[in-house]
Formats: sequence, C-alpha cells, structure tokens
Amino acid sequence: MDDKKWKKYLRIPDEHPATSENQQNMEHYGKHMIQHTQVLDVGCGTGMLVNWLRGKGTSAKGCTVVQKEINIGKNRYGQDLPIELGDMHELPFGDGTIDAIHCKDVLEHAIAPYIALCEFNRVLKPGGFMLIVQPGEEWIECEYHYAWMYERQMREMMKKTKFVVDRIESGKPPKGGTIFYSYFCHKDGEVQW
Repeated sequence: MDDKKWKKYLRIPDEHPATSENQQNMEHYGKHMIQHTQVLDVGCGTGMLVNWLRGKGTSAKGCTVVQKEINIGKNRYGQDLPIELGDMHELPFGDGTIDAIHCKDVLEHAIAPYIALCEFNRVLKPGGFMLIVQPGEEWIECEYHYAWMYERQMREMMKKTKFVVDRIESGKPPKGGTIFYSYFCHKDGEVQW
C-alpha cells in the first residue's frame, strides 16, 4: 500500500472513536463471527474484536490504516495480536483465504467502496460470510466519511461485487447510541475484470 498516495486525500484520526466501543456492543456484532475459523476484521481499530474472537477459538486477524491503533492494540492485548497495517482498497491477504469478514463503521470511510467490496470478495472463500455495519444518516456529515449508501444503493453495490444480502437489521446497539444498519451477506461468485 502506498501510504502517501491515499493519505494525502484522507483525514484520518490518530485513533478512531470506535476503538473505545464498549464490550457489550462489540459482543453484539462479534457473536456472528464465532462459528467461522478464519475471520478478518477490516478496520479493526485497536483489535478489541480480534482479541475477543481469538479467545473464543477463531483464527481472527485484523487490519487498519492507522499505525497508532496497531501500537495501542499490541500494548493492550499482547504483541502477538495479529493486526496489521492494511487498506480496505488493497487488502494484504491472499485470495480465498478468509471465511468471514467483519466490517463495522468502516465502509463509509472508503474512497472507492466498489473497490473495497471487490477486495472483500477476493479474500473471501466461496460462500464466505460478511457482516457490514454502517451508522445511520445522522453521521453523514462526519468529516471522516466519504461514501454513503442507503439500502437500495447498498443492495445494488453488493450485487455488482457478487454478494447476496441475506438480511438487513437496523436499530441501536445494546448500549445505545445512534441507529446502525447491519448487512448480513455471503459471497456468490467472483468479480470478473
């Protein structure tokens, strides 16, 4: 990943506010990943979910574009925590190596969500599971959000990137906060170039 190429366009905080998310909300979304072996948390922040999932027996790993988050996570959870520097537009993982992707509060930060979703497709195994969680429209003016898709747009983007949306949930997480939209999907083919 060429940091200079992307970062000149982005406003990236040293530590994303979501990294301070509470345990109950993290478990609410993480419970959907437990039955999978190779789990990737895209935009993992400090690795709270990766650490929790590994404690539940998965081989979870994560990536973030913020080096400071990696440093904090490794200090907090151990130097062997498998989180690394990686951009969702160019994931540093092999083709078809991941069973499930967790992507909470991340896709709205994408400069090119189509490219990011193609990368998710590339690293997922056939039939792989993906959970994308996006905040409600009250967050549309956040200075760190570049892409915003409503349900119809999201469904169409999923079709174009060979994902099937199995269900959509909306509501507030257990500990309150703003409304979120959760897209439960599975991979249904390869993106053809």
